[in-house]
Amino acid sequence: SKRRRTHSPQNSSSREYGLMRDGTDRGRPRFLGSASGIHFIRAVYDALARRPGGPYDHQSPQENLVPGEDDQLREQSQTRPSESNLNPENESHFWRVDEVLSGDTFPLLPGFDQLIDWSRSYFENWHPLFPFLHAPSTLRYFEQISLNGIRSLPAAHAVVVRSVISISLADARQSTTKLAVVPANLVFRDAEDLVSQVQFALFEPASLQNVQALVVAQLLLVSQLRFNFASRLGGLILRMALHLGLHRCPARYSNFNPEESQLRQRVFWSIYCIERMLCQSLGLPLDIQDDDVDVCYIGQELHKLQPGTWSENNGSSTYQQLRLLTFLVKHAKIRGLILELRNKSLSVRRDTFERTMAVQVELAKWANDIYDVVESNTVGGLQLHTTLNELPNPNRNTITPAHRLVLQILQHEATITLNRPLITELGSSAALAALQNCITASRSIINSLDSFRVQHISADTPFQDALSTPMVWPLLTWSVWMSCFILTYAALEGHLSVPSALRYADKTLLILQHLSRRQTTWPDSCADAVRQLMTAL
Repeated sequence: SKRRRTHSPQNSSSREYGLMRDGTDRGRPRFLGSASGIHFIRAVYDALARRPGGPYDHQSPQENLVPGEDDQLREQSQTRPSESNLNPENESHFWRVDEVLSGDTFPLLPGFDQLIDWSRSYFENWHPLFPFLHAPSTLRYFEQISLNGIRSLPAAHAVVVRSVISISLADARQSTTKLAVVPANLVFRDAEDLVSQVQFALFEPASLQNVQALVVAQLLLVSQLRFNFASRLGGLILRMALHLGLHRCPARYSNFNPEESQLRQRVFWSIYCIERMLCQSLGLPLDIQDDDVDVCYIGQELHKLQPGTWSENNGSSTYQQLRLLTFLVKHAKIRGLILELRNKSLSVRRDTFERTMAVQVELAKWANDIYDVVESNTVGGLQLHTTLNELPNPNRNTITPAHRLVLQILQHEATITLNRPLITELGSSAALAALQNCITASRSIINSLDSFRVQHISADTPFQDALSTPMVWPLLTWSVWMSCFILTYAALEGHLSVPSALRYADKTLLILQHLSRRQTTWPDSCADAVRQLMTAL
């Protein structure tokens, strides 16, 4: 048919390419896939370079970088030592000297309540999103540390504790609530320290506890925007998960009791969400294919239930608490559909009209599913624990503002990744429609983040740009950076007024200032790129 010829793979208008770099030497090339947005970023810089008399420096190091690409960042810092943003003073170490204490200056064992305080941010901000840890077990680890020190814990348990406290300590940099100084032996000193502590998992038989330890260590790296390192660790995690059969629904087997079945689902879906996040950020092929997975959504069991399985009572408060994870899993599946549609190798890419519409339907369904969550403080049945020791409260049906923000950003981010590959060649009505979708989504991302920032900033705090509820979702830097580039591109092409683009760029800088408090280098690097765009406009 005419439609089939028009929308065949050979005539597809989706033409984003990845980037193969030479590296610092010929033996270490680096590949960055198109899903990362590198093709579009380079297209914007090329458009700036073609402007007669423009101030753009085509040798800018930001031109070929995307947030989280820590391997390239390390090579850039070695070859460009004069670039302060690419070679921060404490890049090799995670912590400042005023954030941790050595054993000589902290001789006493930490108290149980201290350990709770040091880990609170993790369980408030991260655990509801990725509930792969068993919180009561973590409390037992804390109790053992308070009695006998961290060296009394097995290797996997020690990795869990050190990762949880490290993430909380990093969160505190963005928060108006500061933590007491943490003993150095309760956090990871640097990436090399982390590697040395997780090596045990390579030669020990795979176990659920070892997988949990590696996933929380990976989440620490993701929270620090060290995506290459996290991706390499994720390869080990995925193989161990497959060895354990986590990709198979536990309800099909009699091996597991209700608690074990639920925890296996939580662990697998957390791995799945993190993997999809990293694949998009680095432009990598999907590690987990949906055809190989038959794990059901939590509380939505489709297989024959074993007697006494927890899913028989999926209306319980436990199911309600885990609905946020289910939202993330469904979005991760859509993320995978988009990557398969838009960012496969060109020789096998099949971004037909029918497949595009199918993905748009899935995204619209997901947006409708989360609508009541993101638009209202009250959510039918959705209840999340925000502290370790909080008991279920049937009258508490709120989701935290920070998690509502994450869902909002994910919706608009998916719109951008679905439409962005079409907009670098604006010769068709489909490309123009895609550009308008990207403009709307980009405005929504920047406005949502800026509104959250304004609502949670405190004029009384001595910590500039810190928030009472920090924005810690690891893809926020990428989302706001990409949004600003899209609006700049729209202004260059005459589809958005320059004053409007500059106004959103100003908001972007304010958002990046808050994100830069985490001291991960990338927000500052992205801010430099935004200032360059503003100068060009």
